[in-house]
Amino acid sequence: MMRLYSDGGSRGNPGEAAIGFVIYDGDKIVYEKARPIGIATNNIAEYTALLEGVEALIRLGVQDVEAFLDSELVVKQIKGEYKVKNQELKVIFDRIKDKINNFKSFSINHVKRAYNKEADRILNIALDTMTTFENGSLIKGLSSVSKGPVEESNNAFRLDTIYGALIKKVEDIKNYIKKDKKVVVAFSGGVDSSLLINLCKEVLKDEVVAVTVKGPHIPESEFNEAVKLANAIGIKHEIVEEDILSIKEVREGDLRRCYYCKSFVFKYIDDYAKKIGASAVYDGSNIDDLSDYRPGMQALEELHVKSPFLETNWTKSDIREYSKLLGLKTHDKEAAACLISRVSYGQTITKEMLTRIDKAEAYLKSKGLRNVRVRVHDDLARIEMNSDDLKPFINLDLFKEANEYLKNLGFKYVSLDLGGYKTGNMNK
Repeated sequence: MMRLYSDGGSRGNPGEAAIGFVIYDGDKIVYEKARPIGIATNNIAEYTALLEGVEALIRLGVQDVEAFLDSELVVKQIKGEYKVKNQELKVIFDRIKDKINNFKSFSINHVKRAYNKEADRILNIALDTMTTFENGSLIKGLSSVSKGPVEESNNAFRLDTIYGALIKKVEDIKNYIKKDKKVVVAFSGGVDSSLLINLCKEVLKDEVVAVTVKGPHIPESEFNEAVKLANAIGIKHEIVEEDILSIKEVREGDLRRCYYCKSFVFKYIDDYAKKIGASAVYDGSNIDDLSDYRPGMQALEELHVKSPFLETNWTKSDIREYSKLLGLKTHDKEAAACLISRVSYGQTITKEMLTRIDKAEAYLKSKGLRNVRVRVHDDLARIEMNSDDLKPFINLDLFKEANEYLKNLGFKYVSLDLGGYKTGNMNK
């Protein structure tokens, strides 16, 4: 038995309308879709949503169906309790009744809107963006509506809605990228650079190259993930192996070590960009990065590195939300930073120390912890994790095992920060 939840609505009744439906197998979403349908009434939208949901179930070969709608009128008309007097509705009604015969069993039920949240949510995405939404992703290109094909323009979405404002930013950043004929993107495989590289590939096709740095300061798992993602996206990928610890200011824990590191790395990337004839170097900085102590931003400015997200006012939340709409698996990836950021300022940094930190964090993540950091203060390892993980970490005696593991790695003392994980904690 599969469950169908459908919803339709218009802004104006009649007005711009959209439909949405979700198919469940147990608690799992098997398929969902929403799309604008042009100018229509609420009832037309409700009927159209049910029809397209039923058609999707037939394509899936489903035999037993339970349908749920928050339109009491449609439910009672399908059940035969109310007559369908409107001729336009009657056409859709007849099609639905005919298609229901394909099922072994079919029931339809009225539910409150609160129980139809997912169909309502994707319906509003379609209305806000005037774009088709399918299985977690916005389908590229704008949908046609009854008043004629919609052309891509700044007027194709509503700026007074959450998704409309986001899609406006998408158009802004695509227009920004179009100004460059060929770009090199500093690619870490994180949330920001993964979305940026996808946007660049969409706009510039093959005229985009990803550059990833490999060195003792990069977690091994992060580097491997970046390589996999670049291959999956299908872009040219240049790997640069650099020993950041060869820089005296970085090695000795200078307060501006991030500046010296970024200068070193992006000087190479800039030279490489010029060599291949790229017009710009991009990085994934966004406006939230301006709220923390980040001396590396100065290095980017000095080398004329462009930050498209920053220039078009994207927040980290925007980046995650649009990544989710595109179906990118990086949308909920935890924040990542180089391993040097784990070491207190003024402390000498060695390759062995960074390897120790990487192994310690990999171990803790293997225990199911997210957003975990091992901060180093001389012989002491200070573990940070999400506040929600603190209690189970202690209750399950994981701290005893972690204490032993980290000491075997070479830490003399191991502590747990009761304040929880905070990005940029060493800068506080």
